[in-house]
Amino acid sequence: MVLFSGAVGGSGSKEDRHLLLNGRRQLLLVLLSFLQPRRYPGRLLLAAGLAFAVYLWLTQEGQSAPEAVLKSATPAPVFSDFDRAAGDLGRLDQPPPAAATCRHPPFVLRPDRLRAAARFRALHDAEQREDDEEGDVDQENEEELEEDEEAPPRDPSYRARVGPTPQGHPEANYTVIYNFASPLPPGQPENEEGESGELFALVTHVAPERLLSDLPPLLERWPRPHPVSVAVYAPGEDFCLASALVSWLWHCSDRDGRLSLAARVSFHVLFRGSDAADVALKNAATESGGVGLPEVDCEVQPEASFASFRAEKGLPYPANAARNAAAAATSASGARFFLSLDADFLPSPGLADNFLALAKDPEFQEEFFGAGAEGDESRKAKKLKKKRRTVFAVPAFDLRGSGSDPVPSSKAELVSLYSRGKASYLDKNKPSCGQCQQFPGLGGWLKASAATEEPDKAAAEKASPDSSVGVFKVSRRHPPFHRWEPFFVGTLAEPPYDERLLSEDGGGGRSDRSALLHELCLSGYRVAVLDTAFLIRRKVNKSGVKVRKDDGSASAASGNNNKVFKKLRRELVLKYHEKTKCMPNF
Repeated sequence: MVLFSGAVGGSGSKEDRHLLLNGRRQLLLVLLSFLQPRRYPGRLLLAAGLAFAVYLWLTQEGQSAPEAVLKSATPAPVFSDFDRAAGDLGRLDQPPPAAATCRHPPFVLRPDRLRAAARFRALHDAEQREDDEEGDVDQENEEELEEDEEAPPRDPSYRARVGPTPQGHPEANYTVIYNFASPLPPGQPENEEGESGELFALVTHVAPERLLSDLPPLLERWPRPHPVSVAVYAPGEDFCLASALVSWLWHCSDRDGRLSLAARVSFHVLFRGSDAADVALKNAATESGGVGLPEVDCEVQPEASFASFRAEKGLPYPANAARNAAAAATSASGARFFLSLDADFLPSPGLADNFLALAKDPEFQEEFFGAGAEGDESRKAKKLKKKRRTVFAVPAFDLRGSGSDPVPSSKAELVSLYSRGKASYLDKNKPSCGQCQQFPGLGGWLKASAATEEPDKAAAEKASPDSSVGVFKVSRRHPPFHRWEPFFVGTLAEPPYDERLLSEDGGGGRSDRSALLHELCLSGYRVAVLDTAFLIRRKVNKSGVKVRKDDGSASAASGNNNKVFKKLRRELVLKYHEKTKCMPNF
């Protein structure tokens, strides 16, 4: 140790410094001796030692190696900020500062009184979140339900938990209030025949200013009792708007029960990690000092549009973080499959029930899930399952024109609109990627009947194609379809979306979903195109281009994504190695 302690010109006697210099010279001579031509084993040993030292340095630095980024842990400061603000500030006797109170819309009756008084509970580890997703309730709520089992749900926020987004990437620090409003009591709802059946979840995300316009039409197209998981991105002052609008939707928009909103829809509020203390302060400043929904007047109709803090500040929209948060919450509902959509899409009627019926078919299970290997943990069975991993693409289309045509309810109606130029495949005229939604076999899909697979339109209509769903074509995301970015039916077994990527709203170029589709290709997933199921996107102009005002966030998102895509290329090569047929679209 004396060889490396102290500096040559430091303190100590002249003899000590002389001894230190001689020791270092001896060490240098020993190292150089390994480089002599006759000492090949020594040279190899030295090279191996240097390589191992470099490897340790790269993996410990975290930010210096892509693999270290992939293994990074969830940032801890989110919890400490929220716990301190939600706990200590909730017990203050003095009036809260003006900045701590929400400026609610006019339909909120008493902003200082929350309908629900559940305290925030942070999710410090994965086990606690898993217990919550299984539907555990605290002792107090269980006693209330036992006292009055027939009483209607009173506390939609009783299951509220605070935690990070599922990926928890250190470069994408977001906090989520899971189950900000969710069905009470939790559990698997019954179907119309009173039988408890398999469920198919719809996963979506939305900005608060678009909640009232986008969510009700989507719920009308998603059949009961299948659950819906909604992530609402609400940074800064948008949290106040989100809490008010979620409360109005929950208590006022579905008083006739047509949407079954309170029985199957869960809301999860997402915001930046830096906003955590401010959000906790706004809740702790209320009389109840907890998370919950404000009292609203159902006789007051909300405005048609709202000012958005995010749009005013030009903040990018983290669609991937919202998708992951909403998808992770579906495990509490017991749903096996889920479909992740943007809120301005409408699925074809019957998609959920028809797909579940298809998934029960033994031949389908054997082909796409390796059902014969279920419960078999042998190496051969695991290899079979891995080989047959599949996601199920739902073809997506844009409606073009003035919007006077009704949204098609069947494939026959969609084909009719397509043949008259009033519909096109999604993003056909998008300047940056006009082929990203042109799926394999598009022409044959438009002609084929689900029942007969014949290119006869009359036969297709007679066969009632919407009465069932099948697989039209099985493909992979290989050239010339390496740009394909389908919306798909999947499970929680698939990798999550990369939360560092931000939504460009069609204004900058590459999709925030492209990285996940490339990763699925690298990990060997097939893509099966469903035949009669489809998606329709609203809000497009006569040219078929998505209509969205540019608030300045698109350019910010594009600049961020360009940097992230460079890192992603290195990370995915390191994780999966290079596969020549899987070409990245970024």
